[in-house]
Amino acid sequence: MTSYERVIAAVSCQEPDRVPVLLLMPLHGARELGMPLPQYLRDPSAMAEGQARLLGRYGHDCVYAFSYGAAEAEAFGAPVESYDDGPPNVAQPPLQSDGDITRLEPPEPAQCPALARTLEFIGLLAARFKGQVPILANVIAPVSLPVMLLGMERWLELLLFGDPGVRNHLLIVCETFCVRWAQAQLAAGADAIGYFEPMASPEITTPAQFRGYALPALRRVAGQVSAPLVFSTAGARNLRIAREVAQAGAAAILASAADDLAELKRQAQRKMAVAGNLNNIAMVNWEPAQAEREVKRCIAAGAAGGGYLLCDQHGEIAWDTAPAVLSAIADAAHRWGAYPLESREVAS
Repeated sequence: MTSYERVIAAVSCQEPDRVPVLLLMPLHGARELGMPLPQYLRDPSAMAEGQARLLGRYGHDCVYAFSYGAAEAEAFGAPVESYDDGPPNVAQPPLQSDGDITRLEPPEPAQCPALARTLEFIGLLAARFKGQVPILANVIAPVSLPVMLLGMERWLELLLFGDPGVRNHLLIVCETFCVRWAQAQLAAGADAIGYFEPMASPEITTPAQFRGYALPALRRVAGQVSAPLVFSTAGARNLRIAREVAQAGAAAILASAADDLAELKRQAQRKMAVAGNLNNIAMVNWEPAQAEREVKRCIAAGAAGGGYLLCDQHGEIAWDTAPAVLSAIADAAHRWGAYPLESREVAS
C-alpha cells in the first residue's frame, strides 16, 4: 500500500497493511535545512522541501501542510511575534471592543500573506506527493478561533455572559472563515483537514455549552467541507464527547494521552477513526526505548480491527523532540503495527 492508501483505509475504519504513523512536525524541517525557524516559516519552498526531507528521513505516512496557528489571527489583523525555538504567537488580540466585533467580516484567506504562503506551500506539496502521500492541513474551529482574536478571558466572558448579538456575530464570522479557509486549502491540494476545537473540551466547557456551540458548528462545517475532518481538542480528553463528534460528521478524532484508546474506539462505533495518543509533552524527555514502549501500548489498545492512526495527542510535535525519538516512533510502528496484529507480542 502507498501511504495515501494506508491512511484512507484507516480513516475508513478498515485494516490497512499496517497502522499508519503520522509524525506531525510543522517546525522540524527548518532543522533539516539548517535554517532559522522564522525564516523557514516565511518560505513556502523551504517548508515543502523540509517536509520532503522529514518524510525521507523517518518514513512516516503524511506530509503536514501547516505552519503555525497564529497565521489565522493574522488574517484578522493580529500582530504576531516570532521565536527561534517555537511557532509564532499572537502579540496582541486584534479585537478590543464590541464595536470591533460587530464591524467584523470574514477575511479572504488569499489576501493574508501568511495564509497565502500556506496555500503556496500546499501547492508545492501537491506537485510532489498528491495521490501518493496524504497532505494534511489545519483550521482553527469556530468556537476556538476567538481565543486568539480576543484572548481567553474576554472570549469566555463574552461566550458565557456577554451580549448574545455580539457573540453570535463573532461565531458566524469565525465559522464562515473556517469553511472558507478549509475549502481554500483543499483547492490548493490538501487531502484532509485537522479541525482544532480546544474549546469543545469537557475540561473547558460544560456538555450544554458543547452542544449549544461547538457541536452544531462542527456539524455545519462538516456538511460544507468535502474532505475528512480530524477533530482535535489539542491534547484534552475527548472520551465524553466522542460519540456526538462521530455523529456530527468527523472522519477521525484525536485522542488525548489521558484517553482510554480502546474505550474511545467503542464510543466512535466505527463511524469515525481514532488517532493518537502519544504524549507530545512528555515526548521531549523520552529515550528511544520508551518511545517504542509507548507505540506498542497505543497499538495494543487502539489498532485491533483497523480504524486507528498512530500520532501525537495534540497535532504538533514539539521543536525540541529528539530525532532519535522520532525515528524510534516510526520504526516501532513499522515493526509492531503490521496487520494481522500479533496482540500478545505487541502487548509484551
